[in-house]
Amino acid sequence: MHTAAERLQQAATALQPEQVDKLVAYLDLLMLWNKSIRLTGEREPLHIVDRLLVSSLRGMPYIQGDHCADLGSGGGLPGLVLAIALPQTHWTLIDSRLKKTCFLQQAVIELALHNVTVVHSRIEHHQPARRYHTLTARAIGRLPELLPLLTPLAAPDARLLSWKGSGVASELEQLSHMNIPHHSHPIPPASRRHHLIELTLNATARPSGGPRAETPIRKSVP
Repeated sequence: MHTAAERLQQAATALQPEQVDKLVAYLDLLMLWNKSIRLTGEREPLHIVDRLLVSSLRGMPYIQGDHCADLGSGGGLPGLVLAIALPQTHWTLIDSRLKKTCFLQQAVIELALHNVTVVHSRIEHHQPARRYHTLTARAIGRLPELLPLLTPLAAPDARLLSWKGSGVASELEQLSHMNIPHHSHPIPPASRRHHLIELTLNATARPSGGPRAETPIRKSVP
């Protein structure tokens, strides 16, 4: 039986030992807080590693730029994981739920993450001083509904990475009808969200009659 550290190291061989240690410490913190705040539906440590942490690490090759934001960050997936794995990038973790931003802030303190800022805000109300090169989203709404909210957040040619499950086909079909180029990358090991959708935000277009910017975006538990 592999340990959490061994599985993380196998999933991302570029990780340094101190990064693996921080990811294991994050796992412990996530499990502790999950007893009182539902940060994830997963309960077994190795399931969390395989289905959540490892799948978050699969986004590493597609991160561009050094200024990134995780939308609806919840328990820090994938943003906090990627911030640990890519210490040269700065991450803003955005969530509208106070309890979850409290967890994120505590994780930042305990893990000594100097490249992470936590913001308690709805996505449509967030006004960054500097626009983001990469935005990530997991378990947060449908892509056609999310895209109109991102224009004020995205730098030119910004990239959106979205972790999706098997129901993503209808969303991708709608993106195709909107003439929005996108790529789907499979994420092993198989889990509920096993498609990583990548698109460039300057290629997006607001659908005719689409949702207004204040349309609520639903966040589900990873």
